[in-house]
Amino acid sequence: MKKDEELVMLGEFFNRIEASMVRGLLESHGIECVTFDDFVHGGIALDALGGTRLMVRSMELDKALEILAQTTSDTKDKTK
Repeated sequence: MKKDEELVMLGEFFNRIEASMVRGLLESHGIECVTFDDFVHGGIALDALGGTRLMVRSMELDKALEILAQTTSDTKDKTK
């Protein structure tokens, strides 16, 4: 695997739902994502413990952060 294709952590989210929402946003912009749950026991994710990590390719990290920043900015503008 090339260095720019390595997975890096974009962020850690309280639960899988929050991570899935961000994943969907990024995937709608063509950025592939992977989620990892730190707290899985017997195949059951324990959301109460938190710890869902969202990973992207290192070459797409800056673009992903830019999309999230823009989305956050757009949301704040709409709530004023």
